[in-house]
Amino acid sequence: MNILSPREDTVQRIARIMEAICTADDLLSLREIEEQTGIPRATVHRFLHSLKRADWVYQDPATEKFRTGIRFFLLFDRHAYYDELVQICYPHMKKLLAQTGRTILLSVLDGTVGRCILSAEPATALKFVAHKGMNIPLYAGATGKILLAYAKPEIQERVLAQKLVPFTEKTKTDPHILQREIEQIQKQAYAFSQEEWMTNAGDLSVPIFDHRGQFVCQLGIAGLSSSF
Repeated sequence: MNILSPREDTVQRIARIMEAICTADDLLSLREIEEQTGIPRATVHRFLHSLKRADWVYQDPATEKFRTGIRFFLLFDRHAYYDELVQICYPHMKKLLAQTGRTILLSVLDGTVGRCILSAEPATALKFVAHKGMNIPLYAGATGKILLAYAKPEIQERVLAQKLVPFTEKTKTDPHILQREIEQIQKQAYAFSQEEWMTNAGDLSVPIFDHRGQFVCQLGIAGLSSSF
């Protein structure tokens, strides 16, 4: 008989819980997970709480049942998820481009930075240039600040605890000021900035949510600051 260390025992229990959830045809209740895994309900509840906070599992607020979370899906099928997101958003981005004549960006949170996954640019010489895969700071500019405002508290804390290097004279690097700005962005559900990330550039950004009300990505308009 093998004696498992406490750490190995914990890992195996979490693996059994995730296997039950991932292979289920429908959402599972706490009782069903307990029955399928043989793990005591109190232990299942504790692990699920941690997994839910990290987005490995999702709990339906109406039924209180569980399924795999967005983080699990992104880890194993990131490209498919982004492809679907791009297909949904691109027609709307083209319309915004035609209406505004400014660069349109679609970005997601990637650790403690933002990542542009799609852009649509006007056919003009003077424009905000964005490209797929471009890194976006979370503390400078409306694009990054939307991602920061809707990130988990632990991500916000990590970003604000870093040494914040200014990009321009207008970049805010005081964590207390940024925290207040994050709270304001959450209340108004949009962000606007002028020359915080790049000189002579301004941007307006909004959050995009899925049908469950979970934050998915950022959609923004960027251009010359004089045009805003």
